[in-house]
Amino acid sequence: MENERAKPVRVLHVIDKLSMDGVNPSSCARLLVDWNRWAPSAGFEMVVVNLRYDHGCDFLERQGVRLEWFRSGAQHFLRDIRRIRELARKYDAQVLHGHGYYASYLVRIAAAKCGCKAVIHEHAVLKKKPWFWLGDWLLRNRTDKGVAVSWGVRDFMARARCVPLDKIEVIYDGIDLDRFAVGRSKEELRKVFDLPSGTWIAGVVARLREEKGVDVFLRAADLVRREASGLTFVVAGDGPQRGELESLALSLDLADGTLRFLGHVDDVPALLAALDVVVVPSLREGFGLSVVEAMACGRPVVASEVGGIPEVVGKRDNAILVPPGDPQALAAGILKLYRDPELARLLGERGRQNAGRFGIQQSASQLGELYRRLVTT
Repeated sequence: MENERAKPVRVLHVIDKLSMDGVNPSSCARLLVDWNRWAPSAGFEMVVVNLRYDHGCDFLERQGVRLEWFRSGAQHFLRDIRRIRELARKYDAQVLHGHGYYASYLVRIAAAKCGCKAVIHEHAVLKKKPWFWLGDWLLRNRTDKGVAVSWGVRDFMARARCVPLDKIEVIYDGIDLDRFAVGRSKEELRKVFDLPSGTWIAGVVARLREEKGVDVFLRAADLVRREASGLTFVVAGDGPQRGELESLALSLDLADGTLRFLGHVDDVPALLAALDVVVVPSLREGFGLSVVEAMACGRPVVASEVGGIPEVVGKRDNAILVPPGDPQALAAGILKLYRDPELARLLGERGRQNAGRFGIQQSASQLGELYRRLVTT
């Protein structure tokens, strides 16, 4: 029995996609890479199966993650179940772990047919859709464990994904904290991104999608500059809303150098460390990874009080929280930090300490313990 417990649990992670835009790896792709690094010490080994080809596949392979992919689709549902079963046999998997709606359907059916345990992982609070709810309801008794990235997501899984509360565990996402310990000065880093020196900069780092609320940030920036001069605003990231947001910036007369769109940024820690304040204006947020990353860099945060963000922030004096979708409140939060450098410094220090709760080692360890309980009970 002790020998069996010493063996790593073999896990097949099945995911709908590894890139949200087809080009850049998603936050979930980066999480899988980090889990893979810590899997041996956490007691599991993993293979990732992507249900399409995208550039996230290249990213995982460059990072040493064992990867399989195939083109899936609802019209080939039975074939896709068979492919997952074949891969489970190939890698002698004990646990099938699904990320995304379609992946979660496949792993629950395939697991039941090949004697594996089925885990579904929810990373966000999504809009409830009847056809997704029906699929989850039909498979409700085939879920061995649900994993939620926050307590808010746990409630969503019980309500909208038909997973019994007693089967859901909350495991916070984690980051490599050492990666965010940037050793270079703020002014040096600003040269890297061609940002102005000697000015105060507020920025957003996010996918440019509706739920990230970047339009709210732009409207807040317009309000802030009417109250204070010499500020710069940046938006880092790409996505389907970029054209719309650039048009909004033009209509607000922010395109005169007051606001800059940086596009996708590979070195997120360096960019965060170049800012004076990080703004997270999300309208919906399952966890709040951007908040953790900003805090790990020691940057003060102004964020929406929505979804998992209050859990990530912890004590209310670790960040400034505002109602989602409220440009006036967001602007007031930014101005408060601009006018009170000592408060900004204190929030940065408190945030860095708070970020210590979200190291990738802890996330991987909790995941490994969950797998171990599943295969030994």
